Amino acid sequence: INHYLMTGRKDARLYNAAKKLADCWYNNVGPAPKKPWYDGHQQMEQGLVRFGRFVNDMEGGGKGDKYIQTAKYLLDARYTAAVNPERDRFEYDQSHLPVQQQYEAVGHAVRAA
Repeated sequence: INHYLMTGRKDARLYNAAKKLADCWYNNVGPAPKKPWYDGHQQMEQGLVRFGRFVNDMEGGGKGDKYIQTAKYLLDARYTAAVNPERDRFEYDQSHLPVQQQYEAVGHAVRAA
């Protein structure tokens, strides 16, 4: 986004590469038949929301909404995509409860912020 803006919206190479990557995540990560998965770091979700809003501003028509939906899936999947719920849910990466039920900052300080 920043490169695109700094070049006066003339050099879209990195913007197009980011869009390709975000499309790949949208097309392949999610509930079945897609691959259930989550990263555990909030930067991915933050980046997808920011990128989705930017695409909506640039292209209109809600074209960035799918990236925001992917970010929401990734947040929700921290709890629901656990392969083995007895083993794979940790406060460390905030996968111990659904995001909407978390009222305390727990786990790794960087992730809890």
